[in-house]
Amino acid sequence: MAPSTFPDTPPRDFLQTLGFIPTPHAGWPLPDAEEMRRHVSERPRDFAEFLREREERIRRSVADPLRHGYEPEIWHVVDDLLCAGKKVVLIDPSDHAPKEIVCGSEVYISGANRSSKSEYCGRTVVKTLVQRPRVRAWCFHASGPRSVQQQQPRVWKFIPPEWKKLSKHPIAYIKYKPANGFTGEPPTFVGPNESQCWFLNYSMDVKSLEGDEIDIAWMTELMPHEFVTAVRFRLAQRAGKLILDFTPADGYTPTVALLTHNAERVVQVPAPLLPTQDGYELVPRVSRADQRTNPGLSIVYFHLSDNPFANAKAVIEKAKAGGRKMILERVYGVAEKLVGNQFPTFKREVHVITEAQWRALGSERAAKHYVDPCSGRNWANIWVAATPAKQLIIYREWPCPSVPIRGVGLPGYWAEMDASKPDGRRGDAQKPFGFGLDRYFEEILLAEGWTEEEIEKARALQSCRVRPLRKGQEPVDWVYERMMDSRFGAAPTLARGETITLIETMADLGMDFEATPGEHQQEGIEAVQDLLYYDEDRPIGLDNRPTLLVHERCENTIWALSNWTGADGKHGACKDFIDLARYMALSPPEYFTEAELRPRGGGAY
Repeated sequence: MAPSTFPDTPPRDFLQTLGFIPTPHAGWPLPDAEEMRRHVSERPRDFAEFLREREERIRRSVADPLRHGYEPEIWHVVDDLLCAGKKVVLIDPSDHAPKEIVCGSEVYISGANRSSKSEYCGRTVVKTLVQRPRVRAWCFHASGPRSVQQQQPRVWKFIPPEWKKLSKHPIAYIKYKPANGFTGEPPTFVGPNESQCWFLNYSMDVKSLEGDEIDIAWMTELMPHEFVTAVRFRLAQRAGKLILDFTPADGYTPTVALLTHNAERVVQVPAPLLPTQDGYELVPRVSRADQRTNPGLSIVYFHLSDNPFANAKAVIEKAKAGGRKMILERVYGVAEKLVGNQFPTFKREVHVITEAQWRALGSERAAKHYVDPCSGRNWANIWVAATPAKQLIIYREWPCPSVPIRGVGLPGYWAEMDASKPDGRRGDAQKPFGFGLDRYFEEILLAEGWTEEEIEKARALQSCRVRPLRKGQEPVDWVYERMMDSRFGAAPTLARGETITLIETMADLGMDFEATPGEHQQEGIEAVQDLLYYDEDRPIGLDNRPTLLVHERCENTIWALSNWTGADGKHGACKDFIDLARYMALSPPEYFTEAELRPRGGGAY
């Protein structure tokens, strides 16, 4: 090939003395023409040595990609995130702030077309097989032919050259042809160190995976969630690693939803193809999955720019023609949920406060208690405090996943993600505990900090209107009002030959409730939206902050505000905590001191 075909080659006379034409390589590019001429003029010997070393580097990368191949920087980020138990500090370019993330044993790579995600997965599987003896690996694809066409070539590429030469070996068995892939049923190969890899697919019976133990699994493209669950159990015994990769060409699939929903962005970067009035949209780079549904899972987004060998220009032109959604999917690897939740402004990093932040607010607050009783499932409760700063804080819920209940233990979650139900499926916390009204009376007061002795006194007096006074101890919550869903609490029922409501029955026990105001659902939703509002284009501060915050332990409330779409109607699994938020928004607590409520003497007519 003539030197003139290279746009940025050194001068012709220098190439003649060099004795070779530099090899093009997108990962290790040559300096531009002007810079090369300067190097040739000022330090020709050093530049010649640089070119020879570059040629040798390229030669080694072709001969042994595993040990010497070009690796994008994002690969090393994923490697670090797969070191379970360690902490990684990443710099977020959107605000230049260091962000710490606890590493786990799972990573989900959502990658744009030709973003190098499959190359990373193939390299990591082979690297694991080579580094340790007797490693067992599974590689999954949609079907056998797709595995031969797309997955197996990536693995073959990274197998060390000395392994590929082992035609007759007492242990090693590696036979591969591009047309048919690896041999065996299922296809497999064994290294000289007894490490073995199998190529499986999602058309097989998921039950056939039971009983095995593996060290690493690579699951690509449209992986069914039942396969992901089964593989996780097979990895658990050996503390293995799970790598999931996906090109979001099919958008927000059920499995994508289960893996990414409610994830917390750790690092986000500007997207030059998505301009805004003040710059560019921010897209996720690294996220931390919802640790209650996907413990130990990190999410990394591979962008088209991560692969210098990709034909980026052509992909970008086609993506632009498809609009914002296609740009997100094909260039930045981001699949967006089409059915949005009803509270899009709710963000964990803005609206959720820690225990330390809650305690820092002090004890100056006034609280209301809201309850949504229902037959067939447990009562849902929240406690909301009004502060002197005119903020509302949902600081407690019952049942709460992290707080044990006597005779029950940890109650579990109220609702959980479900690929087929937009508002999730019912969790263990909804299954009836078998509590009667007297037990609910007790649990409510226990949650507020009453001791069992204090509760017994309240029972005897048939009143919990006056909270216990304590000297030098943590005070009992001051709850100045309680509210109950009017549809259930004020509905008359026949008991012991008389008509009585649930609110009246609870009053007889000594716990007074007011009925919630009757309203159209949309009115309550809009009221919650107003309380959550803040200007997203301005920094959070005293002049720009939401009115409503949620304590981090109120996981059921947080999940409901993050996920509720309303698409499942009145049977939505997380609707109870949404209803409680509506009651609170329409009849919120007001801050005043306890002394202001005490009766005062006055004049007379």
